[in-house]
Amino acid sequence: TFARQGKPTKELAALTVASLDPLFPHTSAPVNRELATLLVYLDAPRIVERCARHLSSSEGQEEQIFFAKLVSRVTSGWDVASRRLLLSWFAKAPRFRGGRFLKKGIDKMRTDFLASLSADDRAALEEELASLQRALAGGEAATVKPRPFVRKWTVDELRPALADLEKAEKRSSFAAGKRAFHAAGCARCHRFGDEGTAIGPDLTNVGRRFDARTLLEAIIERLEETRRDCCIDLHSLRVWSSGALHHVDFHLTVPRYYDAEQLHELDESYTEDAFLLNDSAWDVIIHYDPCRPRHCAGCKMDACPVRSEPFEERVSFQMLDPTRQDESLDDGIPLGTAPRTHS
Repeated sequence: TFARQGKPTKELAALTVASLDPLFPHTSAPVNRELATLLVYLDAPRIVERCARHLSSSEGQEEQIFFAKLVSRVTSGWDVASRRLLLSWFAKAPRFRGGRFLKKGIDKMRTDFLASLSADDRAALEEELASLQRALAGGEAATVKPRPFVRKWTVDELRPALADLEKAEKRSSFAAGKRAFHAAGCARCHRFGDEGTAIGPDLTNVGRRFDARTLLEAIIERLEETRRDCCIDLHSLRVWSSGALHHVDFHLTVPRYYDAEQLHELDESYTEDAFLLNDSAWDVIIHYDPCRPRHCAGCKMDACPVRSEPFEERVSFQMLDPTRQDESLDDGIPLGTAPRTHS
């Protein structure tokens, strides 16, 4: 074998290349890697160019890393286009996810490849090398001009500006936020979308990572904003998160004469309005309880056939303490056609 006896003669190498070369690239990734390794070892014609093209077209980072490592130490067989492809790959490699040695491994490949470039090569690849340096420095962070120090803000000083979140959201500028992300040097350690590096935590979805209290307050407010007249009372509200998924479970008191079709329509429309207006992932379970006479004073339903007391005032969900536990339904009033619970 080649591993034991070294490189074959030119004649044997040519015969081996003639047999293997038509098979590359192969549809099987493991076979593809073995073929490429052998063809590089045997100095097959245009193999570096073909490996570079395969690297740029591969989707998985594992496949890309293998081929980058394979060709980064090859010193012959390169053309300018192939070197550009590998430099472009090194520019996006900081975004890859992996174990503790991934960054060191890619750094070593890049160092080996850059060391093989001659002065003429560097002159021809000046633009690509500059782009690589910007990428390694955190994208735009390297090109943003330093800004003068204005004031060392404290969290307490910023709280009033963040108090009115609705107005703050309307004034938001994603472009300004992006500039600040790079100007402050955040991109040197963090990723946001496709920008930055993976040294520190990924900040892409940081806005969705709320603690239970913050989630609870936001949900109660949203349920009140989208509340229908038939949503009489809210209780036993629970909320928790599992990864990126938010779970919500609560009991909603509705008119006791509502049938299954009405409950189904309410379930779909209320859930959509309250929870599906953004791209966060929600798992929502609503349990429906029939109203009782004690609810009449706070119920806005017009022409209610079972009303026993006149309407006085509807109390907001925030004032009703939505986290209180289940109320007793056993007050001697027939439940009629409304089911006790519906999930």
